[in-house]
Amino acid sequence: MTQNVYKTDDGNSVIANMMNDVTDVSFKEYILKFHSYSIAPVISKLVFNVFGFLPVDSIARIVSRQSFELAKEELLNLKKVALPQEIKTLLNSDLKKKEQEKILKGISLDINQLGALFLHGEELGYKFSSYRFKGTPQNINKENLPNFAYIDDNDILHRVGGELLSEGQLRALINESKVIYVQMLDNGRQWHAFIRTFQGLKGKESGAQGSVPHIHYYSNKNGTSRKDFVKMIKNGHYPSAKVHIPLI
Repeated sequence: MTQNVYKTDDGNSVIANMMNDVTDVSFKEYILKFHSYSIAPVISKLVFNVFGFLPVDSIARIVSRQSFELAKEELLNLKKVALPQEIKTLLNSDLKKKEQEKILKGISLDINQLGALFLHGEELGYKFSSYRFKGTPQNINKENLPNFAYIDDNDILHRVGGELLSEGQLRALINESKVIYVQMLDNGRQWHAFIRTFQGLKGKESGAQGSVPHIHYYSNKNGTSRKDFVKMIKNGHYPSAKVHIPLI
């Protein structure tokens, strides 16, 4: 994973964690590493405040151990998350395309269930893959881009750097940037892909299904090879997906 720490004008820090692309790995091992690495900076600050008198290598061992233990707790909590029976049937059965569409019609997931889905998939023998594409509008000079920027749930813009761009320009940049994030499960016989787009998560895609926050579902039963599907994602595209799963 990639981790960047940005200093804000008020003296605080913003930690940005991003998953790297991976292919056919253990979801359990990957998410353990991701969570422990993500929370390590926070644990480090707390440990230094309490045990600052200890040698640096001793503090590093404490941080590593505590971060891993907290990550294990998160994973145990994920195992307790209940999944819709339709998702279990989808992963357990070799369904036809129309059967997949029918069984997923009307279900919704929250972000914890999405994580639990991948964990359940591993228990059934699936390998986990993750791919991400991010494109920015071509009319923006990349040298003027901020180090970090986002719009919170209260519609307040936060930025680190990028002062040459006005608030309107930066808002447009965030809203118009093309982001595709795909997570896949593959057991060698069939694969399932769950596609998140920036516009989809905001419920700003076309059609009735696109007007609510959602993810797209696609599988090998749609007729596209996995190789071609991944190539499309890495080039900033994805095939038309009939199934939309509301993300609540």
